[in-house]
Amino acid sequence: MKNVVTFFLFLVFSFQAFGLESITIPNALCGNGSPYKIFIDKQSNEKLMVEFMGGGACWDFESCFILPHTWIFPIPNISSLSLFTDNSADLNFLKGHSKIYFPYCTGDIHAGNHIGLYANNSKVYHYGARNILLSLAYLKAMKIISFESINDLVVWGASAGALATMIHSKTIERMVTRSAHKTMIIDSPGLHWGKNFWDKFPSETIKDFDNMFIPLNIKLTFKDGFIAKDMTNLFLTYKDWNIGFLFGTKDLIMSSVFGDISPGDQEHLILSNYGMPQISRNFPNANIWIKDTYMHTFLLLSTSAQFESFDGITAIDFARSVYQK
Repeated sequence: MKNVVTFFLFLVFSFQAFGLESITIPNALCGNGSPYKIFIDKQSNEKLMVEFMGGGACWDFESCFILPHTWIFPIPNISSLSLFTDNSADLNFLKGHSKIYFPYCTGDIHAGNHIGLYANNSKVYHYGARNILLSLAYLKAMKIISFESINDLVVWGASAGALATMIHSKTIERMVTRSAHKTMIIDSPGLHWGKNFWDKFPSETIKDFDNMFIPLNIKLTFKDGFIAKDMTNLFLTYKDWNIGFLFGTKDLIMSSVFGDISPGDQEHLILSNYGMPQISRNFPNANIWIKDTYMHTFLLLSTSAQFESFDGITAIDFARSVYQK
């Protein structure tokens, strides 16, 4: 399992990038207390793509420091962070969009608002949600992004960034014009976890998660990790959005590493009557892409973006079709 986690973190954090401007956000902090910065690429005054970086989570001394399940340090100055921030990528259909890239260095799926106090006098600034709100306010106040001019908005993320996309798109929605064309791409968010999934998280983390889902009219009980069945209100809350979910049926990271469930059992939940493919059927704005695979995330790299689903549609063509609706 250690090798799986190490490979996962290498995959997520090994992207090298170019052409993006870094901005340090006042009072925002990474998990280790260092200043938090975001990356932007100004291409258009009317089209905006917002991306939330993924990369696991941590909840105690071991998961944050001994066998890290995430990254709690500042992200280096980079260039092509993902497929949609690489304007040279042939598959990138969002090249003309301005871009805001939110790095992930707080171990809390961009949802935290507390300081985690752990063993050996260690602490982690789980300030993910706080950082996002401070960043958006700063970009607006400094007129770096003219949100009121945006008429084409795409918000997306993979892994932990996929969950952040779900919980923060409502805040971004309020900043742009009401008539804007809005697209949400949610790549490998998990949601089909085991019965004991929530047991590892301290009460402060549970409270943060609860606070982020309540504005979406989603009330989690935190008694079962199979929360896909509770997501119907997501489609109602975001009724003006075109929403696309991507899942690997046996996603090894979201099952064995974080979900406290086997890949086979996760597949059973995804394909059950209460998995995302089934509960989304009655919502015209919901779109689901599924591949029978152990892979985790599909749209970060051009190679995996060309993987095909059950019905022969590539991940990138699926994302494009959701955007073009």
